[in-house]
Amino acid sequence: MALSSRQVIVLVDCDPMETRIAVLENGKVVDLEVEREARIVENVYKGVVRQIVPGIGAAFVDIGLERNGFLYVDDIVPGGLGVSGQTQRNRFRNIREAVKEGDKVLVQIARYGGPRKGVRLTTKVGLRGHYCVLLCQGSDHVGVSVKVTDERTRERLRRLGEQLRPLDCGLILRYHAAKATPEAIALEVEQLYRRWQRLMRDFAKAPAPSLLFSRPSVFADLLWDIAPPDTQRIIVDGEEEAKQLRELAKELRPEFVDRIEVYRGSTPIFEHFNVEPQLRVLFEPIVPLPSGGYLVVEEAEAATLIDVNTGRYTGRDNTAQTIFQTNMEAIEEVARQMRLRDLSGIILVDLIDVLRSKDRNKLMAAFQQVVQRDRNPTKIVDLTPLGLVEITRHRRGESLWRQMTQPCPHCGGRGRVRTPLTLSIEFRRRIRSFAATLSPQEKGVIVVSVHPEVASWMALEEEAMERLERQTNRPVHLFVNPDSSPDHFTVALRQEGDLWTRLAGTEFVCPTSQLLPPEEPMFAVYGNRLVRLSGRWEGREFIAVHIITKDGRWWCEGEVLDTPLSERVLKAQGLA
Repeated sequence: MALSSRQVIVLVDCDPMETRIAVLENGKVVDLEVEREARIVENVYKGVVRQIVPGIGAAFVDIGLERNGFLYVDDIVPGGLGVSGQTQRNRFRNIREAVKEGDKVLVQIARYGGPRKGVRLTTKVGLRGHYCVLLCQGSDHVGVSVKVTDERTRERLRRLGEQLRPLDCGLILRYHAAKATPEAIALEVEQLYRRWQRLMRDFAKAPAPSLLFSRPSVFADLLWDIAPPDTQRIIVDGEEEAKQLRELAKELRPEFVDRIEVYRGSTPIFEHFNVEPQLRVLFEPIVPLPSGGYLVVEEAEAATLIDVNTGRYTGRDNTAQTIFQTNMEAIEEVARQMRLRDLSGIILVDLIDVLRSKDRNKLMAAFQQVVQRDRNPTKIVDLTPLGLVEITRHRRGESLWRQMTQPCPHCGGRGRVRTPLTLSIEFRRRIRSFAATLSPQEKGVIVVSVHPEVASWMALEEEAMERLERQTNRPVHLFVNPDSSPDHFTVALRQEGDLWTRLAGTEFVCPTSQLLPPEEPMFAVYGNRLVRLSGRWEGREFIAVHIITKDGRWWCEGEVLDTPLSERVLKAQGLA
């Protein structure tokens, strides 16, 4: 495909609970970023050494997270801030020589640890900009990104880096520096060095543990790394968010300012641009290939396994050509799936008969080429004796699948279902899609019926529901269906007067174990309505509730009765 025909747009879908960024090339999603909580890789902390473990050559450091971080002796720089050990060499021989319990050290999160492990820490702090990374503490190295392949350009950047780096720091020139002016790179180096000096001052006066520096925002990542240089349009679903992005672009990427626009359609932005259908496959193990073959993607604790199959594709010529064509399609799609699903750690790809293929070198060269497009560090390690392509990809956080799903309560955790939060966000989008099909002449309110736990999450986010009503220009009434599965959803247009029987004055009994949502209990369920509770119920197995207000759009108000009244109601219902 000619370069001139490449149409690149970036979509930004802003929801109060998550931000999604998709890069489309000629309508196909090639990159995806989903952020609910800010990522913590690259954050810098003042931590406290809590435990020394000589057997593994590491220390456990408290940085204020749920689990202590993991600091290898090889990641400790002699002379680093807070490092009590001293040595004449450029590295410590063992962990006891480097630090002791109680030391307060400056550390940066180098790698996310996964759901059951602490994060990987280092004292070799790296501060990232658009053009370069400033290497602080113990480095005078000047390097150039491996994505810069032209030797003349690499040498030019290397000489420039030697001129610009501060005497006590190292410098890595990133891919974007290849087309930048020396003045722009010099300005960024100066800004990063000022940030490092500020970090050193903050370390001296901050308590431990404490956060000293947070990684750049997802909008900064969009401008620096996610949006390709030839992006024609950046379309944002939200006036305020577009304004924030423009202001940030003026500082970070001025050439993008005029390409940022606000999406004004009535259907959700990802649906309008046909992104949602492409994303649904990310929750499925089977990924179809253009010629009829398919991938099977299975995420496990230790590694991700990707199997390649020819499927119904038989080719026109011979078996070898069929296998080669399927493998080439699979290589392109594997690289895409790694980006979209945010797969990380060890990834094993089982290509078809690769050990016996005369095109083995072509296949491996193709793999090397496609992973160069990945903005996350990715390396083709080797082809194992069993014919598996071994890949490592830097771990920034949970994969998309693990982030958006939870262990299934119906199968003991062997399968996964989408979380109530994920479903509540999806259902709000589907409500917008339904409202977009209605004409102004159709009068009435939107009535939604969902599983109680999903309803509690929707009701909990009042700001999101209010925004939904503004977007649809209609009231949205929320009902529950206790007998439905969590992913079941119905929506209809109804006349407001026909909706319900008034419940004010009703008394009912509810087990406290059934209050919703489980993480923050504040709703009971009565019939097909949520009842928001006021009062105290700690230590009770059952509570009696008096509905004290007329029905609201999303819930009724209920008061938990005090002990004497509660006992009367419980006795009347045979529960006391």
